[in-house]
Amino acid sequence: MNRPIRACLLGMGLAVATLPLQAQDKEWWFDVEILLYKQDQALERLDELFVQPVPVPETGRSVDLISSYLLPDIRALRAALPMCTPSSDEPVESFPLVDETLQAELKSALQNVPQPQSSTSLMGQSSINLPAKVAVGNWSGLLQAGCQYEFEQTMLADLLFPAPQPRTFIANVPVVLSGKLVDYPQSAHLLPGSEFKLRDLARDLHRQRGIQPLLHLAWRQEVLFGKSRAQSFRLFGGTNFSRVYGVDGYPLGEEKVDTTVAETDLDQQSLLDRITRALAEPLVLKVDRMRTQDNMQQVGELWELDGNFKVYLQYFNRVPYLHIDTDLVYRKEGPPGLMETQAARIPAELDPALDATHAPQYQLYGLPFDQLRRIISNQIHYFDHPMFGMVVQLRRYHRPAPPLAEAAQ
Repeated sequence: MNRPIRACLLGMGLAVATLPLQAQDKEWWFDVEILLYKQDQALERLDELFVQPVPVPETGRSVDLISSYLLPDIRALRAALPMCTPSSDEPVESFPLVDETLQAELKSALQNVPQPQSSTSLMGQSSINLPAKVAVGNWSGLLQAGCQYEFEQTMLADLLFPAPQPRTFIANVPVVLSGKLVDYPQSAHLLPGSEFKLRDLARDLHRQRGIQPLLHLAWRQEVLFGKSRAQSFRLFGGTNFSRVYGVDGYPLGEEKVDTTVAETDLDQQSLLDRITRALAEPLVLKVDRMRTQDNMQQVGELWELDGNFKVYLQYFNRVPYLHIDTDLVYRKEGPPGLMETQAARIPAELDPALDATHAPQYQLYGLPFDQLRRIISNQIHYFDHPMFGMVVQLRRYHRPAPPLAEAAQ
């Protein structure tokens, strides 16, 4: 083989070998639309048993678009406003607008925020006396002022000196989450309902008997190559059980029945014999992840559905394919003692009127949902589970280049 032909073939080989690298250099943006629903199935009918409590997926490093939608942090915008000069008992309508641009940003940040049902303030604090006509849970009063009140100073100071702040309790997540369209996205964001493509399917599905809607949302994100590089997104919805159940599913204020040998057995077996037998046995340090948290511990969030959702690209036969990796936990109430759990009883010291053996009517059980699947864009994919279902569609999005003025910044 002469040199020109060999050089040509070598060049073609190098070109083919670099195709995957060139594909990875591209930007791959997708619209991810997810439809979640729950099925009216009894836990007693499940054939599979899950060790309780099911470990909660680690969501600390996941992108949480839902929390920022429900409780947007607008303290930085409020802190940029000047102080309100009139006295606190004057009507809000008498305050002049100081900065219309800041006011527009505040309105944009809060346009999709559901009004809280409990008596909590704008920053998640409670028991704060607001000026006249600034009703608790009504954002418009503060926005019309165009300035910040004196009572906000303590909360706004947390921007410079962070301090633990009580979060607003949310009992339920809305079924449909509609965000705002971004013309030149730089990061992941929720999409408005006008961008949903599964609305007709959701309507027909929810008309089926025994099916209830749980969550319907869509977001736009950049998808990277490789599972290790992919960014997880937190998904949660439904009911927040944290005020009724502890982290292991037992009702708060109740304890499990102790089935171990009672200390009164010391009459039949001396303490010395027990110590001697214990010393003769090998030392075993048993780490039980089920007991890492006290069953009486109350947490701020214990959602009906919670976990991580990840999308990434991976080559299969030199063709890039989308992959979906889910790690979710679905929680459902059921009769006590299922899945080989111990029953619970109400301590007599908490309620003397009840017998010490009185068992509660319900416990909270966790059901894991961990699936990895290779998919194709624009196709509708269905993920099945005995207690709930998930429908997913990914659509390719070609991100436009920003204007020259924005690109130079």
